[in-house]
Amino acid sequence: TDFKPIDLQAKLVPKDIWTNRLDNMNLFEGVFSGILLVVIILAFFIYGFTKEKVFLFFAIYALSILVYFLHLHGIIELYVLTNLIDPVPSLWALPLLISAAHFTFSRYFLETHIDSPKWDKLLTVLSYVSLAIFLALSTYLYLTGNMHYGMKAMYVTILVLICFAAPLIILAGRSKNLIAKYFAYGTVFFVITALIVVINQLVNPSSHLIILIQVGILIEIVIFSLGISHKLKRQLEDHNITQQSLILQLKKNEKLQLDINQELEEVVADRTQQIKKQNRALKEARQEAEKATKDKSDFLSVMSHEIRTPLNAIISLSHIMEIDN
Repeated sequence: TDFKPIDLQAKLVPKDIWTNRLDNMNLFEGVFSGILLVVIILAFFIYGFTKEKVFLFFAIYALSILVYFLHLHGIIELYVLTNLIDPVPSLWALPLLISAAHFTFSRYFLETHIDSPKWDKLLTVLSYVSLAIFLALSTYLYLTGNMHYGMKAMYVTILVLICFAAPLIILAGRSKNLIAKYFAYGTVFFVITALIVVINQLVNPSSHLIILIQVGILIEIVIFSLGISHKLKRQLEDHNITQQSLILQLKKNEKLQLDINQELEEVVADRTQQIKKQNRALKEARQEAEKATKDKSDFLSVMSHEIRTPLNAIISLSHIMEIDN
């Protein structure tokens, strides 16, 4: 498709050497795929419990890498899409989808929406651009089947994306934040190996360096896993500290409530004693008043009798005198 002669560099290799190389390659591919598969399962599992998007996009990132290399080594065509020649051309453009997943994962891993809104916007734009170019390139490969120009465009796009992402990696490496350092150290291995492979594919296409980028990806995945573990551990520690603070605050509130209740009980008891004293005083005053009233009534009764007796005699005498007159 590029109107150039095909340069096939073939040579004879002894059978035992070829077999040994093939066994070593199969062993490496098995280890590579196994590590990615374990990471994918664990990331999805942890996401199911925590609902943290960093685990979701880490799983998607690792899954897209696994699918791409299974396709690159012919495993998908051999065991899944059998008897078909290049059944899904868009699988060749998966590195762009991997880039989009990587940029999105970086946003949640570094929490740029909190610490650095400008870098968050840049990573968001880069992820959308990568996804858009992936869709456009997949459509182009499906319609034309022109792998030469399609792959050239993909490699150039990856170089441009790396140039945009390089300053973020440098800043993350200089940061005092341990999570940012995990990101920088992990990404730098992937970026260096990706640069070597992409430049080699643009200058002298070959499949001999593919294993190099797989090694870089494994190192990156391991470092990212350590970073995520540290991040999860820190979140658990913060959660435990928050819980302990809440427990201490609840204990303080309970103690304060007990103190308040005790004070209220003392106030109520004191007030009750005062009321009892007042009631006793009132009772005594009432009894004295009733006694005074009774004494007064007795006095008035006696006086009335004492006064009425001579008055009766006077009245009778007056009556007799009136009769005499």
